[in-house]
Amino acid sequence: MQVQGKDLLMRECILPLALIATSVDAFAPTLMGGLAVRALPWPAARASCVGLRMQEDAEKKPSGENAGLCAKANAVAGMATPLPQVDDDYSQELEEAVQKAAHLIHNAASISVFTGAGISVDSGIPDFRSPGGLWDKYDPSYYCNYEVFKQSPHLFWTMAREIVLTIHEGQGGSIDDALRSGTFLTAPPNAGHDALVQLELLGKSVTVITQNIDGLHKTAGSSRVVELHGTDRTATCITCRNQVEQKDIVRQWAEMPEAQRLLGRLADDGFVPRCQICNGVLKADVTFFGEALPAGAMSRAVAAVMASSVCIVVGTSLQVAPANMVPSMVKARFGKVVVCNLDESGRSQADVFIKGSSTVTIPKLVAAVHRLQASGAPRSMCSVQ
Repeated sequence: MQVQGKDLLMRECILPLALIATSVDAFAPTLMGGLAVRALPWPAARASCVGLRMQEDAEKKPSGENAGLCAKANAVAGMATPLPQVDDDYSQELEEAVQKAAHLIHNAASISVFTGAGISVDSGIPDFRSPGGLWDKYDPSYYCNYEVFKQSPHLFWTMAREIVLTIHEGQGGSIDDALRSGTFLTAPPNAGHDALVQLELLGKSVTVITQNIDGLHKTAGSSRVVELHGTDRTATCITCRNQVEQKDIVRQWAEMPEAQRLLGRLADDGFVPRCQICNGVLKADVTFFGEALPAGAMSRAVAAVMASSVCIVVGTSLQVAPANMVPSMVKARFGKVVVCNLDESGRSQADVFIKGSSTVTIPKLVAAVHRLQASGAPRSMCSVQ
């Protein structure tokens, strides 16, 4: 394959720099998480996925570079649990797509993963953009606007606490009990998050780039995570820049007079968490409209995508920035795009499209990669086909 000098300059230099320089105002916050202090026990699906065994088949002893990986994998708690069975109701077309994607990943040393709201739905975090979702009640362009926040911070914290209660209720908790006790359940990582961790344990260099603020990739154990829109796991004082954990926000909420909490009207209680050092207003460390992305987030994301020969896109429609830039960035370096979505979103941009829930498709994909490694399948030095 020959590329003329002008085209090479565009692919290698101008395009990446242009993408890094793109106005950050285009990127709206995706509020996916909630403030919480206690998690439910992780579901059986998580325990099974964490138990993915990366040792060679029983008849075959690990050898070469796989030996170290197997030892590392078996040291992880729960590794004795068998890989979950996820083959039910899969069509031949999807089976072929999984196998094709697995070969691309098997051949790749560096992989980027771009995730959106869809990967966290099975953790019990609803898609707030859906009809009847939270965004129908709270317009994020107003409630998550930094200029509005500076004047009326209680508006954001009203919405944020409703997200907390929504997630708490989705985990099986009682809102009345939560308001009375000041203890809220949070969403755990699911099998999709866990499978991406297992991909690292298979020896792949994996960078997860997420639009979500729920922190579930880090909780699951992914070692390289770029949170494009920040995280709700911490908050920072807008006056003295003191940073606190989300549990400190919850504690302040819980310390409100019980009668005030039990009113059940979050919009009327005027709650705004305060810095314990200077009494300044605390702001969640998520990107509001009118704010820049976290320092270096976009440049790290672009660098990771451009360095990977395969990008796995999970749970995002690829319709808005920055998600819609991913396919062109990957293909500018002749890489491959694997899209895993519950609906048809992203099929036209994908080299390989896998339809289904990420708690099924991602573990299935990683299991297929593991089988290729265990079988000793040869690796191509180039994933371009």
